[in-house]
Amino acid sequence: MKIEEVPETSEAVDCAKVLRNLNNVPQSPETYYHDLVKLDSSTYWNLDVVRAISLHANPNLPWCSETNALIVESIVLKRDVNEYLDAFIQNDFCSRLKKIEKLAQWGKGKQSALKPRLSFQDEKFDAIPLSQAWFLINVTKNEDKEVCKLILLLIIDCLQFDIPAKIQACKVLEHLKILNTPSIRNLIQPLRGNLAKCLNHIPSITSESDSISLLSEAYPCIYRLDSEYGTDLNYIETIATILSSISHVTKYPKLVSFLLDQLRVCISRIGNSVLISISKIFYTLNQIITNIGILESSPSIIEHALDVENDILQLESPLVYSFVYDLLGAYYILKKRVETYNVEELSDHIQKNLASLRKLAIICDQLSDFEDIQDSINKI
Repeated sequence: MKIEEVPETSEAVDCAKVLRNLNNVPQSPETYYHDLVKLDSSTYWNLDVVRAISLHANPNLPWCSETNALIVESIVLKRDVNEYLDAFIQNDFCSRLKKIEKLAQWGKGKQSALKPRLSFQDEKFDAIPLSQAWFLINVTKNEDKEVCKLILLLIIDCLQFDIPAKIQACKVLEHLKILNTPSIRNLIQPLRGNLAKCLNHIPSITSESDSISLLSEAYPCIYRLDSEYGTDLNYIETIATILSSISHVTKYPKLVSFLLDQLRVCISRIGNSVLISISKIFYTLNQIITNIGILESSPSIIEHALDVENDILQLESPLVYSFVYDLLGAYYILKKRVETYNVEELSDHIQKNLASLRKLAIICDQLSDFEDIQDSINKI
């Protein structure tokens, strides 16, 4: 008897109905809860069951939930998933991705020529492969190199669809252990390229809520790739994107704060290498610090900008001190406005940055110069 056939028993008949319900996606997660519970309490097990539960393993998809995903894990733990895993990968997972270039060869031939190609270029986005990928990664703990390669190809494809698809692709990538083989490493560059495009989704081309939802997933993925496979220059590239984005979204406080936080992440990752972009960074931050509109509407953004500058001051670089006139000028303007408009929450941050700048002057043997500049500004 073939494994797809349903034997004529009461349990099998009942489970066949359950499987039809589970395969009928998408519906609300509640629709599938009792069906999954039935499978969990039964002994019924074949390839059809593996196919059905793989659709409900990824809790991030609209028809799934954390609760249902845990039930899927429970079902797998009670059974020998390896019995049907190879057949599932070959017949179900791979077949949905057959339009990806070189996929049918399963790693044979010239791996260096492996390049991604849109698998759903002329079709509506299909989230089912992302559910199956999650099932392979998180539930069966599969670490097959070819499966890893297939999932990376899938992610590269999905990053070229709409924002929900991009977000889902990032969530899968976050959980994927990227194995080190030549063919897999060849996919890092196109993967990073598609992730970098996600960073451009800011208002006005994208709503603020959608932008934050996507960027919250995409930036950590970029950092992971650059930490494992990139160089400090990759972070410099990301910093350039952040600075450009900040200049376009000053009317969106949550997004500006988020981007300033990303700038702090980059600074903490590459340290003194950030000095390559120091001029552009200080220019952007000082524009925020001296923006009276931001002071009136969102002083917390200025607080964020001061924190970023203080991070840079801690690098203790003479190059940073060379911007002492710009920094003191910005702090002086802000200090006067804080006193005029009684924005007390910024006073401590200004004093903190002035103290850090003074400390830097001492380190650079420029204390006398620093005090002279400060005296001149105070006389204005």
